Amino acid sequence: MGLRAIFSLGLAIAFPVVSLIGIRGGVANPFWLALPDALICLALIQGLRGDSKYVFALSGFALTSVLSFVNATNSPLFSALIFALIARYFERTLEPFQTPLITQMAQRIRGPDQGFSEDAFNYTRKLTRIWSLFFVLLGVNQVILVIATRGTWALMMGNSLAPALILIFLTVEPIYRRYRLPSEPRHAFRHFLTRLLETDWKAMR
Repeated sequence: MGLRAIFSLGLAIAFPVVSLIGIRGGVANPFWLALPDALICLALIQGLRGDSKYVFALSGFALTSVLSFVNATNSPLFSALIFALIARYFERTLEPFQTPLITQMAQRIRGPDQGFSEDAFNYTRKLTRIWSLFFVLLGVNQVILVIATRGTWALMMGNSLAPALILIFLTVEPIYRRYRLPSEPRHAFRHFLTRLLETDWKAMR
């Protein structure tokens, strides 16, 4: 793991911990903890320019910003918006004349020298739809957290529960894939990460 990756991981872990200490000590406002999520929302919305849902995304960001500023316990709504935006990235690649997002990723991971069977295409298309629905459910979970759990801990729960669920999904799916597509080639996790880092995400539409 390189220094940049170590620094990013350390920052991701330290930010919520330090913020929580500051909030509990009365030094920082709880809204501060939602700042990274707000910035991620803006980046994702920027990538949707020209999309039919672009105006809705901007409207959702404006509404979430107002609600979170008025009451910081509404800040997990930023995470809900993030999941909704990610779901849209998956969903729009399922539209006519588009290549499903997971299919594009799989083709890039395999490289141009390996073929892509019809079974693999159908599987990755279905998996793209499942990921889209999965992120929608994560967004709904965040909204429930806002309604059912008030206070700073709602922010921490929202930022820890969702990554845990994503990790479980990423662990279970390859096991099922081996059963569902036993004849398809397999790659080491290191190869998967290398190809993933080399991917031009802006070109995936």
